[in-house]
Amino acid sequence: MLLDLLPYRTVVVRDDRTVIYLGPALREEYGNLVGKKCFETALASEDFCKNCPVARGMDDSAFPFTRTARASDGTTWEVTVTRYEDEETGEVYYISFERDITESVSKEEFLTNMYSSLDQMTDAVMVFDANGNVVYLNKAFESLTGIPRDKTMGGPTADASLLPANFDVTRAFKDSLEGGWSGDMTLTVNGDSPAIVHIETSPVVDGHGRLLGVVGVLRNVTREKSEKVELEKYRTQLEKKMEARTAELARRVSQLTTINKISRVVTSILDPDELMAEFTKSIAAGFGYQHVVILAMDKERGELQFKAGHGTRMNEIPRDLRLKLKEGIIGHAAFFSETLVTGDVDADPRYVVKGIRTTKSELAIPVLFRGDLIGVLDIQSEAKDAFTRNDVTLLEMLTDILATAIVNARTFTESKEREHALTVLDRISKQISFRQEPGVILDQVARDAASLLKGEKAMVGLKEETTNKLVWVASYNVDRAILDKLDFSAAKGVTGRALSRLKTEVVNDYMADPDFRIRDAEIFNIKSIVSAPLIIEGRGIGVINVYNRLGDGKFTRNDSIFLSSLADHAAIALETANLMSSLNQRVRSQLGLLDIALSMQRQIEIGGTYEYVSDKLREVVWYDSLTFYRVDDERSMLVPVHARGSYPDQVMSETFPVGEGITGHVAKTGKAELVNDPSLDTRATKVEGTPDEKEAIMSIPLRGREKIIGVMTIYREGSRTFTPADFEIVQLFANQAAVAVENSELYMAEERLLRDSRTKVAQMSRVLELTTSVMYMDDLDRLLDNLVKAVVDTFGYKRASVSLLDLSRNVFVTKALAGFPEWVVLGRTVPAERVLEDMRDEFKIAETTYYVKFEDQEYGIEAFDFIAHPERADLPRAAPDAWHERDILILALNDRSGRLIGYMMVDEPMDQKMPSKEQIDVLEVLAGIASIGLENSRLYERQVLAVNEIALLNDLMTHDINNFNQGIMGYIELLLQDKRLDEGQKKYAEKALVQVRNNARVIDNIRKLAKVRSMSEDDFTVYDIHGPIVSAVQAVSKSSAEKTIQVVPNLAKGAHFVRANGYINDMFLNVIMNAVKFDSAKVVRVEVTVDEVKDSRGEFWVVSVSDRGRGVPDDRKQTVFERFATGATGVKGFGLGLSIVGTIVEKYQGRIWVEDRVRGDFSKGSVFKVMLPKADPKDAKAALPGPA
Repeated sequence: MLLDLLPYRTVVVRDDRTVIYLGPALREEYGNLVGKKCFETALASEDFCKNCPVARGMDDSAFPFTRTARASDGTTWEVTVTRYEDEETGEVYYISFERDITESVSKEEFLTNMYSSLDQMTDAVMVFDANGNVVYLNKAFESLTGIPRDKTMGGPTADASLLPANFDVTRAFKDSLEGGWSGDMTLTVNGDSPAIVHIETSPVVDGHGRLLGVVGVLRNVTREKSEKVELEKYRTQLEKKMEARTAELARRVSQLTTINKISRVVTSILDPDELMAEFTKSIAAGFGYQHVVILAMDKERGELQFKAGHGTRMNEIPRDLRLKLKEGIIGHAAFFSETLVTGDVDADPRYVVKGIRTTKSELAIPVLFRGDLIGVLDIQSEAKDAFTRNDVTLLEMLTDILATAIVNARTFTESKEREHALTVLDRISKQISFRQEPGVILDQVARDAASLLKGEKAMVGLKEETTNKLVWVASYNVDRAILDKLDFSAAKGVTGRALSRLKTEVVNDYMADPDFRIRDAEIFNIKSIVSAPLIIEGRGIGVINVYNRLGDGKFTRNDSIFLSSLADHAAIALETANLMSSLNQRVRSQLGLLDIALSMQRQIEIGGTYEYVSDKLREVVWYDSLTFYRVDDERSMLVPVHARGSYPDQVMSETFPVGEGITGHVAKTGKAELVNDPSLDTRATKVEGTPDEKEAIMSIPLRGREKIIGVMTIYREGSRTFTPADFEIVQLFANQAAVAVENSELYMAEERLLRDSRTKVAQMSRVLELTTSVMYMDDLDRLLDNLVKAVVDTFGYKRASVSLLDLSRNVFVTKALAGFPEWVVLGRTVPAERVLEDMRDEFKIAETTYYVKFEDQEYGIEAFDFIAHPERADLPRAAPDAWHERDILILALNDRSGRLIGYMMVDEPMDQKMPSKEQIDVLEVLAGIASIGLENSRLYERQVLAVNEIALLNDLMTHDINNFNQGIMGYIELLLQDKRLDEGQKKYAEKALVQVRNNARVIDNIRKLAKVRSMSEDDFTVYDIHGPIVSAVQAVSKSSAEKTIQVVPNLAKGAHFVRANGYINDMFLNVIMNAVKFDSAKVVRVEVTVDEVKDSRGEFWVVSVSDRGRGVPDDRKQTVFERFATGATGVKGFGLGLSIVGTIVEKYQGRIWVEDRVRGDFSKGSVFKVMLPKADPKDAKAALPGPA
C-alpha cells in the first residue's frame, strides 16, 4: 500500500474512531489494532488524545489539523490529521501522520539555555520585541530593580513607577529601534535610596536586515560616577561588549530561526532535486551567504556534478560543472570526507577557479550518510574569514539533516518508480500475450520501453544471422525512413556489446563510451542509452534500446533491471508468436494451394490466373510487390506480364535479358533464389524510374513441362526479410502457378492462332493491292488515300493520315486522311520542328516507328490539331499496357537514301492497347509501301522534267545560240584589230565583246544546269569539303583587282565528309562569289564556318557563308534560288548561279537557305547556309575540279 512507503507513523480511523489501518512502525510497536477504538488501545495517552479533532467533532474547515504531543519515552511528535471523504460511498476517513520533532524541540530548548546564560550575567538585561513588549528579563534585572520578572515580561516597555516622571519613554524606544539609545537616569532600586543607572539599548535585526526588537542593558553606576575616569573606561568596554554580544545574539537568533525553517522544509520535500534546490536557497537567505552550491557524487564517473545552487553570481557557474576528487577545495573535502574551511582562498594552494572569480573565503562540507558520500555543500563568500566556528558547527548539523532527507527522498522516489515499473511490466506482459503478430508485439514493446524508462526514444531490432546486421523492426519517436536507409551492425557499438555479452548495458555518457558510434550519435542525438538483449535459449536474437532519459536525467540500475525484464517478456512472446505464425502460415498455404488447384480447372484467361495466384499467395506470405515475368525464348528476354504493388508502370515497361539480375539468373539456372539484402549481391539490378530503396527479394522459376516458362519475383520493402519457411511456401505456389499458366497459354495460343490467321489473310490482301498500285505507278494521291483507308479498315486503327515534307517551307502538309470527321481537311500544315520533336531517338521503338506516350510529352492538349475524346485527354492511363487518348504513333516515310520525306500517323487502336511488335511490323510494311510510292512518283516527275529540259537546252546550246554567239564574238575581235577605229568606236566594240562573253558564260551555266539536273546518286563519292571550300576561297580572292577580299574559312582538314561529285567545287565557288559580288565595300570580309546538326532525318554538316553586303529582303528569300531570279539583291546578274547551287544541293539530298546576318535587319548582310548529309570518311577522296 502507498501509505506503507511514507516515512511517518500513520493511523487511519473512521468517524467513530475505529482503526482501519495502522502503518508499519505502529504495527511493529503495538501489534494489529485494526477494528478497535483508538482511545481504547495502547495508542491512547493523555497528551496524544488531548484536543483530538475527531473526538471534538471539528468541522471540515479545521482540517488538516496539526498539534504536538509528548510520548512516554520523552520524544516529541508533530501530529497532523487530515480528513478524506470517499466520492463513491460518501464514507469519511481521518488519516493521522505522526512525525518525530524531538530534534526541533531541542533547538527551542537551546534558546531557553541561551536565556539561562543571560541569567548568569551581572548586568541587568531586557529584551523587547518590535512593538515594545518585554520578551525577556534576566535575574540581574530583578535584583537591580526589585521588580519580579513575571510581572513585567509580556507587558509594555517598562513600569511607569520605575522611571522618572519627565522621561519620554516613547521617544527613547523609537531611538532604540532606529539605531540605539543610551543614557543615565536616577532610579529607585530595591526600594532603597536612589541610584544612578546607566541604560544602553540596541536594535536587533535578522540576516535579511529585518527589525526584530531591542535589547537593553542596565547597570548601577553610582559608584563609577564617583570615579569618573574608571567609569568612562568601563563604559567604553561595556559598549564594545554589548555591540558584539548584541550582534552575536541577533545572529544566533536568526540562525536558529533558519535552522528550524530548513528542518521543516527538507523533511517535507520528497523530490531529491527540488529538495537540494530549496536547501541552497534557504541557506543563502537564512545565513546571508552570497553563494551556496550542492554538488552530487557521480559514482560511475568518480566525479562531482553540479546539482543546485543559489546566490548573486550563480549565472557565472556552468550548469554542467564537474569536479574530480581532490580537485579544488571541494574535491579535497569529498575525497577525505571532512569539512574544509579557508579564510583566504588566494593563499590556499588547493583552491581552483570554477566560475565565480570574486571568492575570498570558502567552506566545503561533505554530505555523508552512514559514511557514504552523497555530495558536497559548498559556501563561498566575497569577504575574507567569513566563517566562524559556530557557523561551521551549525552548517554541519544542517548538512547531516540534508543527507538524511536526500536518502529518504531518493528511497521514496525509487519505491514509487519500482511500483510503477512493476505495474507497467504486468500490463505489458498481459498485452503482448494476447497479440499474435510479431510486428504488433514489437511496436507495443518499443512504446512501453520508452514509457517505462522515461526515455526520449526507443527502438527494437532483430538480428539477421546470415548478414550479422540489425534490422530495426519497431521504434518510438524515431524516423522510420532513416532506419530503412542505413545499415546497422549487430557486432558493433554499445548495442553490439549487449548482444555479444547477453547483458544489459547502461551508458549515461555515450560520447565517452569506448564503443560509441559517431554516425549513430549524430543521427539519433544520443546522449545516454540502455541496451537490453532479447535472449532465446541462450542466444541473442535482437535488442531493445532506449535513448536519452527525459529531463537530462541518468539511467539507473533499476532502469537496467526493468528493461531486462521487459526484454525477457518480449523475447518469449515473440518466439511464441513466431511459432504460431509459422503454423498458421503452413495451414493457410495448404488451403491456398488447394483453392488454386480447384480454380485452375475453371480458369482459362491467363490474366485471371496471375491475379488469382497473387491474391492467394498474399494471404499466406505477405509481400509489398510481386511481378510475373514471361520468358521470350526468341529474344532470350524476360518480359513482365503482371505486376502489383509499388511502381507497376515502371516494372511493366522494362524488359531485360535472361541471365541479367537476380530474376534473370533464376530464369537462366532454374534455381530459386532468396536474397534478403540485395546490396550485398553483385547480380542485383534496379528497375529504371524506381528509387534505390532497401528490399528483400525472393525469385522463383515457373517450370513448364519441358522448360522454364517464366519467373515469379516478390519483394518486401524496408528492413523486413523473408524466412526459410516463406521461401518453401512460395515455391509451392510457384509450381502450381506454372501449371496453371502453361494450361491457360496453350488454350489462348490456339484461340489466338485462329484469330490471327484470319486477320493476316485480310491484311495481306490489302498489302498486295497497295503493292500492285505502286508497281503500276498509280496516281500518288489515290495510292495514299487507299493506304490510310486500309489502316482503318483492316489493320486495327480508327484513324490514319499521311503528311509529306515541303522543304521550301519546312512544313509537313497533310495529303491523305481516313476516319476523321469532315471538318478535318487535306492541306493542313504542321511545322517540321514540331513533328521532329516527336521523332527523337528516345521515342523510337522500331526501324521507322516512333511512339510518344502521354507521360513523356512536354506539351499540353493545345499542341494537338485533333483529339477524338477531349474529356479523356488529362486522365491517367487506364492500365500499364492501355492506349491513352494523347498517345502518338508515327511512322517515318524515307526515300531510298534514308532521308525523311513524310510520315504516317495512326490513332486509337481498336483493342485500346499499346502497339505490339507484330502490329508495328505490319504498319512499317505499309509505311514502306508509301515511301516507295512517293519515291517512284517523285523520280518519275523529275525524270520527265529533266529529259525535256535537257533536250531543249542541248538544242539551244549546241546549235542556234552557241553558233550565233561564236560568230558575233569572232567579228568583234576582228573589228578591234582594225586600226582605223577611233577611241569612241573602240570603246563601244570592247563593251560589245564583254556582253558577248557574258552570253557565253550564261550558255555555259545553262549547260551545267542541264548536266546537274541529270546527275544520279551513282555518280557520287565521299569528299572532304575542306578542299572545295579552300579552292573556292583562293579563286574568289584573286578574282577582283578593285576590292580587297578577305575570306576566312573556319574548318579543319579531314573532319567534314559528304557524298558529292566534282560539282561541289562549283557549288561553293558560286556561294562565296555571290557573297563577294553583292558587297560594295572596298574591303570585303566573308566568313565560312561549319556546324554539326542532328535530327530524326539524320546527321548533317551545315556550311554557313556570312557576308556584310546589301542583304536579301524577306520577300525574296524564298525565290533567290529560282532560275533567272534577278534583282533579288539590287545588283544586276543573270540569276543562274544560285539556281545551279540550289539544284546541286538538292541532288546531294541537302538543303540551302538564306538568313539575315543580324536578325530582323536584312541590310546588315546575309548568311547563306548549305546543309549536306554527313558521309562515312572511309571512302573519302580529294575534291576534283568541276567538269567543264
